[in-house]
Amino acid sequence: MADQFVALDVETANPHPGSICSVGCARFVNGVVADEHYSLINPDQYFADHLTDIHGIVEDNVATAPFFPEALGELKRFIGGLPVLAHTHFDRTAVHRACDDWHVEPPPWAWFDSAEAARRTWRQFARKGYGLANLSEHIGYQFQHHHALEDAKAGGQVVLAAMHERGVASFAELCADLELTQRCIAPPASAPRPFDGEVVVFAGRCMEEKRVMWERVAELGGEFARNVTKRTTLVVAGAKPSTEQLRRAERYRAAGLPLQIVREYDFNVMCTPGRKPLL
Repeated sequence: MADQFVALDVETANPHPGSICSVGCARFVNGVVADEHYSLINPDQYFADHLTDIHGIVEDNVATAPFFPEALGELKRFIGGLPVLAHTHFDRTAVHRACDDWHVEPPPWAWFDSAEAARRTWRQFARKGYGLANLSEHIGYQFQHHHALEDAKAGGQVVLAAMHERGVASFAELCADLELTQRCIAPPASAPRPFDGEVVVFAGRCMEEKRVMWERVAELGGEFARNVTKRTTLVVAGAKPSTEQLRRAERYRAAGLPLQIVREYDFNVMCTPGRKPLL
């Protein structure tokens, strides 16, 4: 029987995880890429400049692209019943949030984390350095970072390298050897709130009083903190933010931790998913 899995990656238009603007998938069969799928997606949301600077996608690029429900249908046909591999939890969360935003049923895929596989395979990456770019350099794989299809293939290559390192012949054997946990997306019992699971730090002076912003985060499901730590998932940069706070946040991002840095304006938009900026 062929050893198969699908590696998936998404890019988002703005800090809201459901604002998927591109998706890439690579089907690996017996250790090689057998098929590829890439699509731009119209998120029907605004594009944040700092994310456009990273992935290069602007609103005009997706003007005629399919909306998420249509793109999801293509993904379901491409993936079928194969296990889905993503690097960290971000892509799985993004698909979950997009399904909720568009009121479609989440796909019953079995998700696995290539970052988790790397952390359990190479001791030097157990706590830091398990970002996709750093791991790809370690295994000698070159790719165009922050392009969804390229990132997906890189994640797959990381897992193939882990299989070689562990001396196993299949993806299923790697999962058993490393005790990788299968994660699924189940329909939520209640609609998720914008900051569910987020640990938010406000760095610098903000237009609103910070206590008011802290209360807003708590009301919307998140947790606020005064300092950037490894638990931090979101840093809101106001006027004259602490250089040390931002440097620490960038170090954690470079180490592969799922941490975003946004402006106060982006934070306000995140408080109301689907809201577009006033022009």
